[in-house]
Amino acid sequence: MTTITELAAVLQELLGKTADEVGRSSGFIRRTRKLSGSSYAQTLVFGWMSNPASTMSELVQASATVGVRISKQGLDERFNERSAAFMAELLQRGIGQMIEGQAMHCGVMKNFKAVHVQDSTTISLPEGLREVWAGCNKTGTGSAGLKISVDWELVSGRLSGIHLSAAKQHDQSASLAQPQVSADSLQLRDLGYFNLKHFARQVDSGSYFLSRLKASTRLYSPDGQALDWVSTLLNCPDEQLDSLVLVGAQRLACRLVAWRVPDQVAEQRRAHLQETADDHRRPISPHRWQTAHWSIYITNAPPDLLSLSQALLAKVRWQIELLFKLWKADGLLDEWRTADPWRILTECFAKLLALLIQHWCYLLGLWHLPNRSLHLAAQLLRKHALHLACVLSVPDLLVRALSIIQYALPSCKMSSSRKRPHTFRC
Repeated sequence: MTTITELAAVLQELLGKTADEVGRSSGFIRRTRKLSGSSYAQTLVFGWMSNPASTMSELVQASATVGVRISKQGLDERFNERSAAFMAELLQRGIGQMIEGQAMHCGVMKNFKAVHVQDSTTISLPEGLREVWAGCNKTGTGSAGLKISVDWELVSGRLSGIHLSAAKQHDQSASLAQPQVSADSLQLRDLGYFNLKHFARQVDSGSYFLSRLKASTRLYSPDGQALDWVSTLLNCPDEQLDSLVLVGAQRLACRLVAWRVPDQVAEQRRAHLQETADDHRRPISPHRWQTAHWSIYITNAPPDLLSLSQALLAKVRWQIELLFKLWKADGLLDEWRTADPWRILTECFAKLLALLIQHWCYLLGLWHLPNRSLHLAAQLLRKHALHLACVLSVPDLLVRALSIIQYALPSCKMSSSRKRPHTFRC
């Protein structure tokens, strides 16, 4: 677990000395002026952390908070291609920090050294940035976009990896797509990362995976006979299935685990399949259509580590979707008050760094609580953001400010819900 003193040192180094160095090496700071690399980074990071919809006037106020008086015009003129490069590099330095909270060992989590969930989200950018961050379409909507791939370790809460790429890049092309989890750890990923070669490497390394089954995957019985798994499910008299199978050409020894879903869920899935097929003008996979009433996964984890009922842990993967929702709906990562492409890109990187630092602060005194609310924690951090900016350069005061946050964080809890139990109760 990262201590308050250690986090304070990381924040001071990253937004102080490192920011000044990156400011010079990136060409953003060429001569002595009001704004240094550190004061500029602190202005944007803490300004947008305190209010993700900050106006230029509010950013100028944040600048005064860190000790720099500058006009709105003067600050606005500092947004350009070099400012985007500066914030991108500083963000990469921040991503390299491994900050973790007190480990949460409850339920099935205690069976594994770590539980990694991985997914990506995309931010649409102005067409003027197409040459830098290409989108999925060559022209029109989606011609420029930034894909953010995240590896989130749920036992300690740390963001184990964040990878930035062009939106058109496939998930499996990202560096995070290569399995890097340690032995006795579990990895949960969406179908976009389904790769039997990667699964084989995880088996060799002693780590485990739990993945949705790709509809086109061939399965075999333990004795090597081809298995019609679709018919097996359609004719299954039970609500659940747990069967030993061999997967793909590699003949990976796995368990096929599946459970029925309510009719309403199945209809929603089929509606989504139809919508996707219409959008992409391609036929619907017969296997996916026929098995819409089932949630189907494969895993190499033995029953004593992951029972059939515990395989519902797959629902935990949706926590990363909630993280992306928090970043966008709460942190306004994909919203801005300008049409200038380079200012937008600078803002995007600065907000992402602010959200990363905000996440570090969550881990101080909240992560060990299974009923934590990151939404409420984000609201709390906003109230303390400018205070952190004020005391950043004074170690003792910064530690004191982080201690106050640590003391207040345990109050950020979810309210109970009988109709729809929260994930931590599953």
